[in-house]
Amino acid sequence: MAIPTLAVLVGKLGGGMVPVYPARGDLPNAPITGVHVSELPDPTPFVDAGELLLTTGLTLGASPGECEVYVERLTRAGVAALGFGIGPVHGSIPPALIEACTATGPALLEVPEPMPFQEISRAYWHEVGRADQRALAEALTVQGQLVRAAASDQPRDSLLRNLARGVGGWAAHHGPDDTIRAVWPESARERAEEARLGARRVMSGRHSAAALHVAEDAVMVQSVPSGARSAGLLSAGSTSPFTAAQRTLFSTTSVLLGLLAVRARTGRERGRARSEVLARLVEAGETPAALRMAAEWGFRLNRGPMRVLAVTGAPPEDVLELVERALGDETPAGRLIGHATEAGAWFLLPDLEIEEGLAELSTAVRSAEGEYRALAGRPVEAARLPQAIQGLLHDATQLPAGTVRAADATPAPILPARTDAEAWLAPVRGHPELIDALAQYLRHRGRWEAAAQALGLHRNSLRHRINRAARLLEADLEDPDVGARLWLSLRSLGLA
Repeated sequence: MAIPTLAVLVGKLGGGMVPVYPARGDLPNAPITGVHVSELPDPTPFVDAGELLLTTGLTLGASPGECEVYVERLTRAGVAALGFGIGPVHGSIPPALIEACTATGPALLEVPEPMPFQEISRAYWHEVGRADQRALAEALTVQGQLVRAAASDQPRDSLLRNLARGVGGWAAHHGPDDTIRAVWPESARERAEEARLGARRVMSGRHSAAALHVAEDAVMVQSVPSGARSAGLLSAGSTSPFTAAQRTLFSTTSVLLGLLAVRARTGRERGRARSEVLARLVEAGETPAALRMAAEWGFRLNRGPMRVLAVTGAPPEDVLELVERALGDETPAGRLIGHATEAGAWFLLPDLEIEEGLAELSTAVRSAEGEYRALAGRPVEAARLPQAIQGLLHDATQLPAGTVRAADATPAPILPARTDAEAWLAPVRGHPELIDALAQYLRHRGRWEAAAQALGLHRNSLRHRINRAARLLEADLEDPDVGARLWLSLRSLGLA
């Protein structure tokens, strides 16, 4: 039930109920839970907290002591407001009653003659009905928006945008690996990350939820159920408390995100099965058959030279998830052809220009758990793909953990001599706090939150130290080859 506030009710009645204390502009914003009429000297056994109590003061004495006792009783019972009817008993509100209400509450209103109390009660329930109708209309509108969002070309982004607008704040979807998959608006990314960290401390179980505060935001966080699995977390924040309609919008969005994940997983599993068939054909040297089937299934496979990407260092399912997220596409033509085993995984890259894709993969590797190593080979003809695949899988295992590079790129020195390490690290050797920051940043593969927690710092403090160290070293720590060399240099000097 939607409940009107005292200010709404006063406005509805016009001059039928006039604020005495506080003034009209300062009336409390709390909802009125009901309207009760009583002439008892102690009506508290019959009233509920949040109600508007109406009385003519039939049994109320006008002395300060009597008024104080009466008002104290109402305050203890949680009465929100007292409406005093003028005419039958009192020609005006007793000054002692005004003084008592001003001192301790509740709000005091004058009901001038001849406004009947029944009219006030009818006005209240009329407003309750109107508010319920508005809430129902809003709920129906929101449900229609959700249906349209779920059926759009980009359903997840549309659902989050709709949710953020519905709560008057922001919304985010966190994947099962806790990375933020999408957030709206983008400027709320840091608040969404803080909400996830706060929720993880109080949530337990796959189908749990949490309500908390992050800075000035009220935040809701809930697991996104997706069949027998979890599709991550949904979070939303607003500077205002959530209404019942907004909580319904949040829950419905969570369910729809879970259904989208089930649908995507079903399509992805079918796509993976077909991808593996094509990969096995290529691996066996049956490229003409693979080309025919790729065209039929909507996979992209070149007749000319292609690159092979080899990835090792994690379980097959994790490798597939990471590479598909970094390099794949939701459209059929963007599906990757590849095959994953315990020894490693390989994928065909139809685009020979791979710098942007490797940068995306490098970012994904830095934020993921696992000792990933990725190596993209030089372009080769279809007939040489089987040999190229085996060679790259072997070479990838020799790379330092966290490395993502192309075979035709010039690698940074991997095993620096001690003298080289000392010379390179000289600018930061006198700053132990920078050495510790570098060691933890590299140990956690660039994951700011994990590294900051290990150091007992706020991540902004860690960012400041890492940026300062990078300037002193004149090094680009975003470059995985530079990061690998720096890590080995720190290890060679016993600093990590």
